[in-house]
Amino acid sequence: MDAEAASQWRFAQCFGDKGEVEDITEADIISTVEFDHTGDYLATGDKGGRVVLFERNEQKRGYKTIKLWKVFDKQIKVVAENNHSDGYPGGGNGALQPPLRLPRMTTHDSITAAVPRKVYANAHAYHINSISVNSDGETYISADDLRINLWNLNISDQSFMFEEEEDPTQKSFFSEIISSISDVKFSRDGQYILSRDYLTLKIWDIKMENKPVKTINIHDHLRQKLCDLYENDCIFDKFECTFSGDGSQVLTGSYHNYFRIYDVNGDNDVVLQADKSAFKAKKIGGARGKAPGKKEGLQTEGIDFAKKILAPEGEYHRYRGHKQPVRPVLQYPR
Repeated sequence: MDAEAASQWRFAQCFGDKGEVEDITEADIISTVEFDHTGDYLATGDKGGRVVLFERNEQKRGYKTIKLWKVFDKQIKVVAENNHSDGYPGGGNGALQPPLRLPRMTTHDSITAAVPRKVYANAHAYHINSISVNSDGETYISADDLRINLWNLNISDQSFMFEEEEDPTQKSFFSEIISSISDVKFSRDGQYILSRDYLTLKIWDIKMENKPVKTINIHDHLRQKLCDLYENDCIFDKFECTFSGDGSQVLTGSYHNYFRIYDVNGDNDVVLQADKSAFKAKKIGGARGKAPGKKEGLQTEGIDFAKKILAPEGEYHRYRGHKQPVRPVLQYPR
């Protein structure tokens, strides 16, 4: 497979729709359950041949302090034997005394416990929106609305700050809102940082803290609609981002159920629509699953701002495709 063919993106299959809860039948009985390695997703299989994927509902409260916790399995022990035996004959009138027994402890159950090890404080003036741990296991980054901090896990009172100076010619009422950092991610090699704000994706080199090495415009076509977006609160939407496994591409969400894939080292831009309507068009001889190009993806008049790919909380996705009961369910590591 050549490089050009390997970099092409297309929809391969559309799974079942999310539906309302129906009357419980034999096919609805769950036959297997498993978490992914992060604990954020839970997959279940049922006797009807369906796989349902759940996402953990994170209740974000807006903290300004970071804590490092040690998580471990703790065994709960209970007393299995002691001197208090019900029904044993008393010791009066020459009767035998009960034997003296030392209490014996046995393991009853195990629980997951956590204890705080370090507190990283006094570095963020705003609520922390995102944290990403580096692959070296020694450093991590945290981001609030306006800045990114690089930390060493062993140093809790100092951090290294990444912040781009604001262009005074571009300053407006919406400047702080649209520049609010909603998500940050380390690249797998730990050399680059990906950040997302409302309008752009930015790639930073950890050796250069004063400006990003590349800025990718995501919602530049919405600059003329900032007033409208402010009125309907869409300007406060928080989008997430991620690197591909090899670090050559970055991905983020957008409106109208679009998500966008960008080439880190080039200008390639792929727009895909995560919506079943794309497959309906394919069935009736429409675009045949073709991803919309830049012009099609940047039209502002037809955008449905209620449809957005952020990071859905409390959502589940149902996949149909098995004709027999699902036994094992495994999740591929990200």
